[in-house]
Amino acid sequence: HIFTTSEQQINAQHKYEDGSRNYRNARVELFLSGTKLWNSLYVRWTRMSKSSPFCNENLWWWPRITSQSIPNQSFGGLMGANESGANADVALNDGSAYAPMDVDDDSDDDGIEHNRTITSGQSRSSGSAVEGQNAVQDEEDDVLASSFRDPKMARVLTGCPQALPFERRVSLFNSLLSADKAKTQDEMRDLRRMMMAADPEEFPNFNGREQVRVRRDHLFNDSMNQLNSMGSRLRKRVQITFINQHGTEEPGIDGGGVFKEFLDDLIKDAFDPGRDDRLFSVSPMETLFVNVLAGGKNPSSQSNILAKYEFLGRVLGKALYESILVEPQFCLPFLQMLLGKPNTLDDLKHLDTEFYRHLRSLRKMENVSELGLTFEITSGVDRNGHYLGGLKTVDLCAGGASMEVHKTNFFRYLYLVAHHKLNVEGAQQTKAFLRGFRDIIPASWVRLFSANELQKLISGDDAMKGIDVEGLRKCMVYAGGYHTSQPMMIWFWEVIHEMTSDQQCKFLRFMTSCSRQPLLGFEVLVPLPCVQQVRSEDGSVDSKLPTAATCANLLKLPLYGSKQILKEKLLYAVESGAGFELT
Repeated sequence: HIFTTSEQQINAQHKYEDGSRNYRNARVELFLSGTKLWNSLYVRWTRMSKSSPFCNENLWWWPRITSQSIPNQSFGGLMGANESGANADVALNDGSAYAPMDVDDDSDDDGIEHNRTITSGQSRSSGSAVEGQNAVQDEEDDVLASSFRDPKMARVLTGCPQALPFERRVSLFNSLLSADKAKTQDEMRDLRRMMMAADPEEFPNFNGREQVRVRRDHLFNDSMNQLNSMGSRLRKRVQITFINQHGTEEPGIDGGGVFKEFLDDLIKDAFDPGRDDRLFSVSPMETLFVNVLAGGKNPSSQSNILAKYEFLGRVLGKALYESILVEPQFCLPFLQMLLGKPNTLDDLKHLDTEFYRHLRSLRKMENVSELGLTFEITSGVDRNGHYLGGLKTVDLCAGGASMEVHKTNFFRYLYLVAHHKLNVEGAQQTKAFLRGFRDIIPASWVRLFSANELQKLISGDDAMKGIDVEGLRKCMVYAGGYHTSQPMMIWFWEVIHEMTSDQQCKFLRFMTSCSRQPLLGFEVLVPLPCVQQVRSEDGSVDSKLPTAATCANLLKLPLYGSKQILKEKLLYAVESGAGFELT
């Protein structure tokens, strides 16, 4: 009897343990499935809306992870950035090559399966590519998670970062940057290394910074030759010395402002669609995307072109790393690829609106076979991404030239066309760009944001009309004799308030080189914005124009005799779109 009772108790205990284990597993599976569903809905929402919030923070079931309950400085216990994620490679390709593109379509649900059913061989190669890509992403997410003491907060930020509002994620991103800079830009540590070295002569002219000499009339080539070889060392402070057209060094010491001027000028030149090598083209929506034909008709020139894209990735990464806002606005499919996310059919409208409209119109045709379409496309690369040296007709799949498009395979045709335009064309250039970008900014850091949010990190928020004048006023520094109570400064702020939204943005660009204000306010600008009084020895101050030193966020403002003169001179300078050369 005792034995039977003990056995029953043991069996009951086992059943209880099995039930508890199954319950826990079911909860985990439900949580993971819910997270995947929510992430999918979030990605879809961010493609539809640039500014509307996806989910009200007050609706969360878990109030502990909302922003109100997280101290500004802690974020779950930030431990510091881990550098190992910076060199994570990019998984973009087909079996070696390109990741599969999901079709995001809200009109004809019956077409989804056609879009996703290619061939069994392609499915297997795509599956292996996805598995490799997921493994890389998991490793990068672990790098981000290891930066936090609170494992729950770490997993939320790697699994569903949109749980935190955008502003809080920006603060978190800045905290990660600050923690990383504490290591990469610690000049005292480098000095201690030099002093402890067996041979101090190994560190000639040591000042803890990377030294770069650049000729102003050879800005791009000199910068690429010296900066591109640095790789991740570009995270360190860089000291710029400009060489003028006469071959002599320009006076002055770079305390940070000269580097900002250098980076502004370099990015304006490098991302200019009018360059001879045309590395970037302009979409109908006035955004930039990589130019598939940048290499010209010579395929052998591609290695040099890809090196340029890798350099541009490092330059943009450095601007983001130093919190320097820049002007270029990028196409959403390009931003998606920077985040390691595949593009969908509906993303095509951001790249080529007219082409996307024509593709959509084909869906309404009853007899699409009458068009005589085949599984081909005119492109500068083949379906494996190999450069062709010009526009040629290429197959979208094996034997595509002999495959006619009809009703039963039409959705597959749509899928392959969009996939080629979005994920194959420009993939090699984007991959090179990513190599450089991720040398500076780890992949897991930017995955905290959607594509549109990443653009805001790069260029500021263009959704805001004008600027926050009161925010600028609170952090403005006064120099050269100006102070807040002077009539001149009262006039100045009245004039700024009276400007139109467009004029305010031009004023900000005139003063800081970027027309959009920082996401976290003007107080994060380095150095803080400053207005300095300009005096005139001959008393002709009313004839002078304001000037600006954008490298130092400095406005040089003469002491005018009336508000009307101040307004006329300031608006003239701002509308002229110039700065240093105006006198």
